[in-house]
Amino acid sequence: MPAEHDPAEPDADTLPEAIAVDGKSLRGTFALTGGAGVHQLAAMTHYVFTVKENQHRLHGLLQTLPWHEIPAHITTDCGHGRT
Repeated sequence: MPAEHDPAEPDADTLPEAIAVDGKSLRGTFALTGGAGVHQLAAMTHYVFTVKENQHRLHGLLQTLPWHEIPAHITTDCGHGRT
């Protein structure tokens, strides 16, 4: 007998994409706006983050993932005497 589908549980094909949301309150804007401040909000479907090699355990765990299967973009930036 086939299992019945529970309508309260969505199908894997209809699950919504994950959305990463981040917000910031801009420094120095509270006095200029009478206490409300200026806020920025960003939402994106793919979250990008940086992991440096000095995070040994996390960096090692990430190295074990199949990165060759994922499209990636790597940048190198120099500033303030750092690379």
